[in-house]
Amino acid sequence: MAETGAMDGNPWHNEEFVTAVKTVSPALPHLQPALVTFFAAEYALGGLIDESTTEERELAWMPPTNNVNKVLFQRQPQLTMLQYNAQAMYHHNNTQSFMKENFTKEAQNAEAADMNRTLEIVENNRKKQRETNKENKEKRVAKAKLIFNREEIMTLKSQKLTDHLAAFQAAGTPNLNELNSRSPVGEIRQGLQAAIDLYVEGTWAPKKGGGGPSHSGEEFDTPNKSQESEEGGD
Repeated sequence: MAETGAMDGNPWHNEEFVTAVKTVSPALPHLQPALVTFFAAEYALGGLIDESTTEERELAWMPPTNNVNKVLFQRQPQLTMLQYNAQAMYHHNNTQSFMKENFTKEAQNAEAADMNRTLEIVENNRKKQRETNKENKEKRVAKAKLIFNREEIMTLKSQKLTDHLAAFQAAGTPNLNELNSRSPVGEIRQGLQAAIDLYVEGTWAPKKGGGGPSHSGEEFDTPNKSQESEEGGD
């Protein structure tokens, strides 16, 4: 019965479970001794509690949680468990002292100054990286040899393709002004093939000494048009 089996004397929280245990208990002769041993062993002579020191017992002592909560909620009956936990952690972590030390105007100004310095460092590093990338690309473009074979253009990928686009633009190709390294690969290849066709037709010829966006000063080795016509017909 709950009146004698429960410490508070109230009905079981799960009466079906207790009934099931009582039903199978005759077939489990060691059930009661096992339960008694499990809950009483730590209190036995020579056990952990018996041999513990006064200091250890004080450290292990815990207040009766229900009574503590009852007193607290009597003072603030509208308090939810989440609010109570938040207040308990506030006092446990000494949050007020932390706020006094770090939430002052001086502390906020110091933190803002540190953040601004960090942002300046990050932006400066990004600027240096952009400049380095630009210099590296200009060097690659300056070394590029223009390809006037339409089939070979189709094999270019990634950096080689975009570098070749920049090299053609630096050579003064008239039809590539709307393309850049972020343009779709297919459009870049088509644009380069069209530039080759314009060159073969005699519409344009690569600038000697460079020019265009890269300002690299590169002189390009170009085949003569009869040679290009033969390559295009292969």
